[in-house]
Amino acid sequence: MRNEQANTPSSVAVSSTERRLPSGATTSARGGLIQKRIEFRIPGKVIGKGRPHFVKKTGVAITPQLTRGYESLIRDVALPLMGGQSPWEGCVRVDITAKYKIPKSWSKKDRQLAIEGKVPPKKPDVDNVVKIVLDALNRVVYLDDTQVTQCTVRKMWDEDEDSLAVYMEELE
Repeated sequence: MRNEQANTPSSVAVSSTERRLPSGATTSARGGLIQKRIEFRIPGKVIGKGRPHFVKKTGVAITPQLTRGYESLIRDVALPLMGGQSPWEGCVRVDITAKYKIPKSWSKKDRQLAIEGKVPPKKPDVDNVVKIVLDALNRVVYLDDTQVTQCTVRKMWDEDEDSLAVYMEELE
């Protein structure tokens, strides 16, 4: 997560939101009342955008339930951070960090290699992580994900837990 920078006048007031998930985990998020940036973290398994299934008769695409549920969770966390404001209309920068817990069964050597970034984290692929986050926040944080002009995504191992961290700001 990024350090809160006070150089933007829109980040004057900060509110916090916490949500308890059915699994017992909680999400936490921070955002200003006059939004130009938001950030949040969702603990738990990181889900990538799933492939839609098509009904042959009608040609209708059906989004997998797991994808719909995770997109809904992301929206539910981000919506209160917007403070009732309409979605941003300008260019948007996004930083996404997906963390994966190192399995306890791994040897010390393998654990160290993972921490050093010498072992690639598991699925989902980075493009599917980006897609699920950006699609979930359409018409919530920004009007459309075509406004995203800068995007940084990282997948890394973590000793403590799986989690998804997102930082977004509207560029001026």
